[in-house]
Amino acid sequence: MAGDPQTPIFTAQAGQAVRFRILNANGHMRNNVFNLHGHFWQDEPFTNNSKSIGDNPLSEFKGTTYGIGPSSHYEVIPVNGAGGARRVTGDFLYRTQESFQFDGGIWGIFRVKP
Repeated sequence: MAGDPQTPIFTAQAGQAVRFRILNANGHMRNNVFNLHGHFWQDEPFTNNSKSIGDNPLSEFKGTTYGIGPSSHYEVIPVNGAGGARRVTGDFLYRTQESFQFDGGIWGIFRVKP
């Protein structure tokens, strides 16, 4: 039977501003890496002396966020919104980088609609 997999599916319209809040609250000693295929973001998307989220011209850009461990928290705000500058539609994989953890459910789909 065809259909969606049993994993979280987040949806957005192409070009829509989105935010992924990444955190690890459980305290496992193995760190993870957040990877959202087809998108990139600012490492430090903060303005107004770090009181607001916004474009920070001094921030570097990332395609993965690493070091996600106990009490880690990150704001992942894809540049140009869902689907990137070209507003590409379709399903984008988000996951941890370590493939041996996929069977534990550390992956999902970010669905960008027209």
